[in-house]
Amino acid sequence: MMGPEPAQAEWKERPDLTLHAEYPVRQLTTKGDLNICQYFTHRSWTRDEKRLFFVSNRNRNMDLHIINIDNGEIERLTRDANVFVYGWAITPDDRSIVYIGGARHDEFHLVDLASLEDRIVARSPQHYAGFSPSIIDVAPDNDTFYMCTYVRPALVPSNLLVGSIAKGTVAPFFSMDDEQATFFDHQMLAPGNPRLLQLNKTLRSQLGDDAPQRMWLLDVETKELRPLYKQKRSPLHKFERVGHESWLPDGKHLCFVVRRNQVKVVSIDGEFGREESWCAAKGPNFWHVSANPARPMLAADTMWRDSGIWLIELADGAKGRMFNVCLSKSEWQDPSWASMEKLASYPLQVTRIQAGARVAGTCISRRTPRPIGRSTCASSTWR
Repeated sequence: MMGPEPAQAEWKERPDLTLHAEYPVRQLTTKGDLNICQYFTHRSWTRDEKRLFFVSNRNRNMDLHIINIDNGEIERLTRDANVFVYGWAITPDDRSIVYIGGARHDEFHLVDLASLEDRIVARSPQHYAGFSPSIIDVAPDNDTFYMCTYVRPALVPSNLLVGSIAKGTVAPFFSMDDEQATFFDHQMLAPGNPRLLQLNKTLRSQLGDDAPQRMWLLDVETKELRPLYKQKRSPLHKFERVGHESWLPDGKHLCFVVRRNQVKVVSIDGEFGREESWCAAKGPNFWHVSANPARPMLAADTMWRDSGIWLIELADGAKGRMFNVCLSKSEWQDPSWASMEKLASYPLQVTRIQAGARVAGTCISRRTPRPIGRSTCASSTWR
């Protein structure tokens, strides 16, 4: 258990990243070489939207920290934990954080957010020593968790691990034959359906080439694994280069990027190859995309020609308008929503999209801006 350390604020205004006066940008962190919130597919905020979690190497080791969004004060939650960058998750009840750390990244820890008690609850099987960890998903029971693991740089062998906090167990989900032949990654539990997991599956023989089928749905109870979204032929490549999927809040659709310039949405229902899908936006070098949990809006970042963070109106079956809300000046942005009007990205900044709205990563200040919306935002700001 770690004693509390003095909390300090270090945020600063970033007019060089601001594109619109009503949406000024605030940088939340200044210390350390790396300050990063959770991957864009997973939650970085407490449900009351008052605190934002991130990992940082500001104390030489990778540790978990928390920011009070109202005053900018930062507290360190772990000490010399060696937390894997994205290998942590807030439990659904907001009471704890599960992370993978330790000298060999083989220890699963549970941090009590009230007492800051940090204890080991499980260990990876010895068979997976030397495998790389990744994102952690915690099921609504606040006990079951999932994490893909693989060997770097080959990416295969690979497997999906499933664990229990209460039982202290961790075990592979797929067979040893599948492990030797397949790269598994990017798993995400479906909102409202704890038995459905989206993950990416690529055969060893397809690595390094245009993989013909990236997106899959797994029923963790029946172990049925079925393909989702039949990738189209591309004028420049064998298949569309799809990636960086995330769930829409209805648990029935996924949004994803088709490199380099499209954001698409696909329904998980329907026959493979005939499922409903559409282009939600077409624009500048999209890289990651995530959905607002409470209103029809997406946030997308850009890469290799960084034009910042874009908002996309989510229209059913059609393209939506786009709004370039702020710059980031980073090639690692990962925009992730906190709630209806809060969004975060890397480097750790927050942008206030509407009164009460924040984005993790870049921070837009707490001045009250005019709402973004079809009826209130000047048409010249949308494309």
